[in-house]
Amino acid sequence: MRSGFFSHHSNGRQYGHFVGQWKRYRARWTALVVCSERSFTNLADTIVEARSLRVELKETKVVTRPDIREYSEYRDVLRSFYFYKKFQRSGFSFRRFSQMTGLKSPNYLHLIMQGKRNLSVELAIAVAKVLGLDTGEKAYFLALVRLENSLSLEETESARKDLLASVRRIVTREIPSAQKAVLNNWYYLVVRELACLPDFVPEGEWVSRKLRRVISATQADEAITLLIKGKLLQREPNGKWQIKDPVIDTGDNTQDARILSSHIETLLAWARLLPSLSIDERELGILNIPLSSKRIPEFKSRIRRFQDEIIGWLQDEAEPDTVVQLGTYLVPISRAKMDS
Repeated sequence: MRSGFFSHHSNGRQYGHFVGQWKRYRARWTALVVCSERSFTNLADTIVEARSLRVELKETKVVTRPDIREYSEYRDVLRSFYFYKKFQRSGFSFRRFSQMTGLKSPNYLHLIMQGKRNLSVELAIAVAKVLGLDTGEKAYFLALVRLENSLSLEETESARKDLLASVRRIVTREIPSAQKAVLNNWYYLVVRELACLPDFVPEGEWVSRKLRRVISATQADEAITLLIKGKLLQREPNGKWQIKDPVIDTGDNTQDARILSSHIETLLAWARLLPSLSIDERELGILNIPLSSKRIPEFKSRIRRFQDEIIGWLQDEAEPDTVVQLGTYLVPISRAKMDS
């Protein structure tokens, strides 16, 4: 039929000109249709997303940075941080989120939030980067993903341990050089922890009695003064005393003579204190272990992970009424090799 329509043109030049124009118009029309379809698709996606966002934002209202420790499921973390990111940047959408994580599907992350898809550890790493999670938050998020995806009791237990250990990374702050004076005496940081108790009184006599007289009232007053001066102990407007950071770390400089001295003095204080403690108040245990010296680095790493787990486990302690010390020591009591 189309050939019959053109057959009445006897002039070949006119025929060719008309055909050329038709092809150009057809190309433009096709491009216009494709463009319109794409625009319509984008518009439809935007409308659907806007509706879902409008509903979910009423429920979440994420206007401040979420505290990742409050979440026990990675989908909730993903959802809250997404809406927080969107609150900061209005152009941040599910489509943009997917593009930044390297996904081709514009709604894949939305489906994950809805529980219709699962998040792999590999994708979780990319997601954590886009959401701007710091080292501790990233470790916590990945542990939640591993916990959700675990297929065995061993994987579940490993993920739970990593979850607890990651909390320590989130809440820990290394002691700045300007505040290292707090390491000069073993009891300074012990006095600091007393501020977590509801009956804390920043007076030397009270602190000395609370610590079973292992330090004098004068030493306690000295510790309180230094902690306040170093801003490691602060008074809130309501009059309550607070420690500035829940967990502080001396850093990796374990060769600092003050750290070694602090441990020695702590052990001496324990020696004076232990005879007065009942068996219900204390737990003593020493393991004598023969092993290859090549395994000591791994042994030390396991001890540190154990410490991290303990800190993570106790982060939700809401009603402390006493302060305890937990010491973890690995001491090579014998030589690896002896000269003949």
